[in-house]
Amino acid sequence: MTEHGAEHDIGRMPIDHFVFAIAPNLTIRDDGSVAGLATVRPEWFAPGTSRIRTGVLVTLLDIVAGHVPVGAINPTVDMRLTITGPIPTAGEISIFGCPLRVGKRLVISETTFTDDAGNEFARGVATFINVPVGSDILLKIGPKAPVAEGSIDGLLGARQRDEVSIEVDPVQRISNGPSGTVQGGAQALLAELAAEHVAGRRGRVDAVDLEIRYLDRVQVGPLVATAEVLGAANPASARQLVRVLLTDAGNNDRLVSYVTIGVEPTA
Repeated sequence: MTEHGAEHDIGRMPIDHFVFAIAPNLTIRDDGSVAGLATVRPEWFAPGTSRIRTGVLVTLLDIVAGHVPVGAINPTVDMRLTITGPIPTAGEISIFGCPLRVGKRLVISETTFTDDAGNEFARGVATFINVPVGSDILLKIGPKAPVAEGSIDGLLGARQRDEVSIEVDPVQRISNGPSGTVQGGAQALLAELAAEHVAGRRGRVDAVDLEIRYLDRVQVGPLVATAEVLGAANPASARQLVRVLLTDAGNNDRLVSYVTIGVEPTA
């Protein structure tokens, strides 16, 4: 049995890394598309619910799209994921990434998410720098260990900083080895939690549309997510738009990522 924090035997990422709690089984196809298959885990749910965190879905998008068209590439430039239907609470999730454009500099792809019945429930677009990582660690992972904290929120380890901000330390469990920053899906989850922090004061909200643009590395930390609800409340719409700035507090608050999130009251 592997001890908490021990290194994975196929790489330098610890076995209890954020990515290993989420990563799907991947198949790279000859046409440049990538298929992923993942079993819904209760650890993925927002605490007290049976709804998969949008940040988890963004991480799945990041992993699948990050292997289009022929293997692992890095870094991620931007991603957007939109919820298009009911999110499954059990069973298998199929993720299919298809290249839209493969250039010398950039790879742009579209990714769809479907449930056991083949119903689409999310769709995303991602842009990556076309630089091979040189390792396909995520093609080789085996069964996943339980999340010791009981939830992906607990694994992330975010804490409240003030009334509009939350923060997380850039520890190894949420790092992104190839570029030495916080993993892109973990950044998306942090932004989701920050959006809930400011937009959910009158009742729980869910992130239904998340767009993130990666601008710089986290070099010092902590990584701080500061959220602001944009615009006046529209009585004709339950949706709110939240801007979240991710900054490196220990590096003169340098901007790391820019995120916009659409949230709606929990049904």
